[in-house]
Amino acid sequence: VYATNAWTPALLPEFQRCISPVINHVVSVPVIWSNQSYPPTRAAYGLYPGYKYWVTRDDRVILGGFRDDAAHKGIGISRDDEIDPEMSRACERFLHSRKIGNKGRNENLKSEGLMDHQWTGVLGWSCDNLPWVGPIPGAPNQWICAGFSGHGLPVAFLCGKAIASALANKNLSKIEWLDAGSPPKAFLPTPERLEGDGMSSWNGAGD
Repeated sequence: VYATNAWTPALLPEFQRCISPVINHVVSVPVIWSNQSYPPTRAAYGLYPGYKYWVTRDDRVILGGFRDDAAHKGIGISRDDEIDPEMSRACERFLHSRKIGNKGRNENLKSEGLMDHQWTGVLGWSCDNLPWVGPIPGAPNQWICAGFSGHGLPVAFLCGKAIASALANKNLSKIEWLDAGSPPKAFLPTPERLEGDGMSSWNGAGD
């Protein structure tokens, strides 16, 4: 089972056009809420589709994305052991531009200072925005669970469960996908998906 997400193409060359590593940047910003009734304990916002987003977590804001400020939109970057200085500066500029803690739409925030933590991660972006989950066509006894395009947490658990169940029941040719909690058939790796039409969703997300 190749549960290798962004690094799948390094092991399976036939997936080079199907899954691409894409770098992402996240920062943590400590805040003090000036209005005790605000914010909700947890909330999420998409500031620019595909590129910038934030979530509130009690006494801080987690701000992420910013790959549009990286070279080539971060596409093809598989290393996450270094902070990209351009993405880091972009995060800081964004915080200043939104005047977090001063006035305007974010008047309920009073920042204790800018970023106290920052880190990077590599997304396994699928060419059609859908994960690849199931037996690999033309590769007996080889399965894949990868390409979650930055949205793995809501679906990865059931995807892994479906594959584990199929293997445990020795149904090695297919996943029946009959249970209400199973991933949709659109996740299956089919010859048609592998051949594709040349589209690469990672190029256009957020445009």
